[in-house]
Amino acid sequence: MKGLIRGVASAAVVLGATACTDDYSIDFGGAPTAVQASPEVMFINSGATKEVLVRLVNDRNQSVPAEYTVSNVGAGLTVTYDATYRPEWSSTDPVLEPPAVKIQQRYTVTANIPTGGQRTYTLTSGGMSTTGTVYVLPTNMGASLSATAPALGEEVTITAPEGQSFTATATVAFETGGAPIITNRTAKSITFLPRPGSTGAATVTGVTLDYAPTLAARTLSSTNAITVPAVTGIPAVVAAGGVHVARTVTATGFKFLPTLAVRVGDFTAITVSVAPDSLSAQVIFPAGINAATATYSNVILGFLPEVPLQNIPATTTITTATTPYNGANPDGSALVINANAPGVALTVRDTWINFGADVLGFGGSNKFYRLVLPSTGSRTYTLNWTADGTGVVGDFDFAVCDDALAACPVARLTAARPETGSANLAAGNWWLVAALFLDEHPGMLTFTIQ
Repeated sequence: MKGLIRGVASAAVVLGATACTDDYSIDFGGAPTAVQASPEVMFINSGATKEVLVRLVNDRNQSVPAEYTVSNVGAGLTVTYDATYRPEWSSTDPVLEPPAVKIQQRYTVTANIPTGGQRTYTLTSGGMSTTGTVYVLPTNMGASLSATAPALGEEVTITAPEGQSFTATATVAFETGGAPIITNRTAKSITFLPRPGSTGAATVTGVTLDYAPTLAARTLSSTNAITVPAVTGIPAVVAAGGVHVARTVTATGFKFLPTLAVRVGDFTAITVSVAPDSLSAQVIFPAGINAATATYSNVILGFLPEVPLQNIPATTTITTATTPYNGANPDGSALVINANAPGVALTVRDTWINFGADVLGFGGSNKFYRLVLPSTGSRTYTLNWTADGTGVVGDFDFAVCDDALAACPVARLTAARPETGSANLAAGNWWLVAALFLDEHPGMLTFTIQ
């Protein structure tokens, strides 16, 4: 009896298992309950096309042949029925025929939204609908620059189009001119001062998508371009002054760096000092300059201190008087240098103009200065010089000789720069002699006696 019961129970288990198995030979179909799109959500680059497959399905995901209506297509999207799609064929033997109504249809989705955005569209069949979502990835930022021809010093703002934002570390650059100076930034705009000579579209690195915040930041460019004037001249004004005297230089809209360098033709002027506010400088110009244009380096625009300008010509000319002495050696009209007491520094500057013959045999043309020592004592004599207009430093030598040029207690004839020598000399008249050993067009000379 137990064996019979055991056999009946086993049969029941087998039948139960069969009832729970998916047997598609049995019609479990029901009425359609939904429109299904695959993919329902897609990412697509602006200008690109992707495909979506559509089915009308029941609760068991079985599809039935159907046609669909496309509606509510977002701006910039195009959703098109693909009549060439053939997932199945019907037969009127012996001819295969493509059915117009299929269990699965294909549509193409094309995006034309250069600045990107989120859009949707609707597919409807048999009173049922589904909504497809399209995330369009941008190719640019549109005409996002507030100005395309700003004046020097004019601020420009680049504004993120709808759906885009800037990170807190976003950078801006142009085809020429380099990175501008950012003066203000928000998530939606960056205000900056473009550098002189900047041209081209603005390229921003650090653009995020509001509608797809999990995507990595990207680099995009504006469709409008900028042209900023280059700095072609500096309105330098040089105050009146005598030969070898420091003259005040100013330039409206510009500032001078402590490393200010001024050149006039073959000569390099001497920058004595730059004012603490950088608005003026004291410069000694070479003698004998006639209506020449000076060139300034290491100057900055007042609004753009990060950009030192180099080799900017002045918009004005400068004329300086010639020295009152000639090249005769020794010259009775030579510049007189009245030294101070030992230990008290005296600085005198001059140009190379009016060098004469090599009277002392130093290997280069000479220039004599009448040196008057008010008292006996040990002094240090130093000669330094600037480079010429082409940047060549050259070589100078010098000597301190007695009034008869019979002896030179100080004679510095080396390749050093500066040349320095010391001697304990008696009060009275001496000759300070500079010798131009190398370079046809040297800069300016600086004598220091202490």
